[in-house]
Amino acid sequence: MHTLLDYDGNLPAYVNITDGKTADNKGAYDVPLLKGSVIVADRFYNDFSLLNVWDSKGVYFVVRHKDNIQFRTIKENELPENRHMNILKDEIIELTGKTSKKKYPKKLRRVAIWNEENKQVIEVITNQMLWTANTISELYKSRWQIEIFFREIKQLLHIKSFIGTSENAVMIQIWTALILLYHFSSFE
Repeated sequence: MHTLLDYDGNLPAYVNITDGKTADNKGAYDVPLLKGSVIVADRFYNDFSLLNVWDSKGVYFVVRHKDNIQFRTIKENELPENRHMNILKDEIIELTGKTSKKKYPKKLRRVAIWNEENKQVIEVITNQMLWTANTISELYKSRWQIEIFFREIKQLLHIKSFIGTSENAVMIQIWTALILLYHFSSFE
């Protein structure tokens, strides 16, 4: 289920249900996005062709990058003294991998964030050069809402296995859960 979650309502704005073989980043090409939208995603969306498509449509993204990203630091942004201490690095980079640079030739911003809860550094890339590093950090942190959304759907469906496994049966079960989720959330 490829889902665009509306941050304000915490409900899906778009859902595309495909077979389980369709990778997240491939399903994302079909998501209709408005200019000025902000996409916050995990590293499965670190697809430079996809990021280039989003960028060319005026869509901003904050995506956790993969560990094997090849880049060169062009400029290290000075961290303000009054910053949130979880911001470790803020820099402008360009990709150096031959294939990735061809797919995304523009500059990117890379922000390294300390995640105290999991005791790890999270590194994200974005095409948004004007926001503060803390804003980028908070946006990525909000990505956890999608995990909560999927957990709630699984709880509503009690998915350990589907009652029916045909495409139609699975679709009915998922859409039923989405309708119930919407129904219950409108009473909160």
